[in-house]
Amino acid sequence: MKKKYLVLTITVLFFSCSSKEKNMLSFFNGLNFKVELGERVLPIDELVKEEYAGLLEGNTVQIPLYRYLKAKDYRIFIGIPYEISFEKLVDFQLKNTILIEKQEGESFIYKKYQKGNYYISEYVYQKGKNLLMILGVTSLKEDIKFLSKENLSNRIKNIQDEK
Repeated sequence: MKKKYLVLTITVLFFSCSSKEKNMLSFFNGLNFKVELGERVLPIDELVKEEYAGLLEGNTVQIPLYRYLKAKDYRIFIGIPYEISFEKLVDFQLKNTILIEKQEGESFIYKKYQKGNYYISEYVYQKGKNLLMILGVTSLKEDIKFLSKENLSNRIKNIQDEK
């Protein structure tokens, strides 16, 4: 009888745990970011810090790197802008890049760049005073579609909106 209760308890716990939580990154500012199939959240080591710093080189804005995701053909850097307004980020541009596309709205800024053989998507999301910056980097032009404004915006959720 005890075995049946144990199995039943384990089964209930297993099915009550939301798989959504496993594929979501939560941020202290109430925002969540969906991790897609094939992406891995990796530790931020010195090489990752150097690559991220290289993307922001020459800029005086403070956007500390908070999370790093890697897939087969692209990388995603998620930073939380610090002491900078959404309006100032509209004019922000990555140095030594060619701006290919720019879109902006009340709560987002999307820019697509080319830097040498790399394509970079920059997506800034604002909800109230909360800001999130996502930089996607790929060497394959086709993958930049996966790092589009629509895809990146659909991956951000606000905890307060879900209540």
